[in-house]
Amino acid sequence: MTFITNQFQSKAKEAVYDFSGGFFLNNPEMSQRQFDTRNTSLYQFDDGVLKAYDQLKTKDEHQLVILHLMGSHVEYRARYPQPARRFFTPQNANRPELSVKQRYILSDYDNSVRYNDSIMNAITQRFIDKDAVVIYMPDHGEEIFDGSPFMYGRMHGANIDYRLARNEMEIPFWIWGSPQYIENHPYGWQAIQQAKDRPMMTDVLPHLLLYLGGISTPAYRPEYNVIAPEYDTSRPRILKGTTDYNTLKKK
Repeated sequence: MTFITNQFQSKAKEAVYDFSGGFFLNNPEMSQRQFDTRNTSLYQFDDGVLKAYDQLKTKDEHQLVILHLMGSHVEYRARYPQPARRFFTPQNANRPELSVKQRYILSDYDNSVRYNDSIMNAITQRFIDKDAVVIYMPDHGEEIFDGSPFMYGRMHGANIDYRLARNEMEIPFWIWGSPQYIENHPYGWQAIQQAKDRPMMTDVLPHLLLYLGGISTPAYRPEYNVIAPEYDTSRPRILKGTTDYNTLKKK
């Protein structure tokens, strides 16, 4: 397994991201048990993750590659090369209710998302001639001036209402299949397409990975595999141990 990250440096000590994920990703023993290959440096922009992957010499036929991007974390202006990748400007934003500063932040956010899209496209192209699937899954969303009071980033509120859940916890999730995968696994690709509108929560992702990898284990539960016929679409999606997102959406 390969893990290339632009957030969790393996030697981090007090970095903010280390508190949220480094406790299990950076533990020396656990890291060694989880990953055959991982990077030891961070990059100014996420194209550094691509360059690190390109330098790998592995020729394993069966492998899981995790590319962990910085994405659109605040501060957004630092997430894409300027001026080369600046496309949106404050003047593009038809948001008269926002201040000039807020429109600058919004345009930087839009540019960071556009840059992230280009990185994801570049990732799929690296698997275009392989029997492979690529899964895209951010770990959270961002509040970006979607209502009053106008805020950006994450509120981290203890009380979860629909606005907080929608902006910060509802995320895009997609699966891309290479031409070889689509040809070699027509039923698998059909199952993926049929599952596109099913509700999901990321805690069940391991069951999808086991299925796609053809791994047999007693831990596999088909009702937790989003592309399986047995998938449970009525399963509660509990946020912070208290709130069912399915209920919030109905309010």
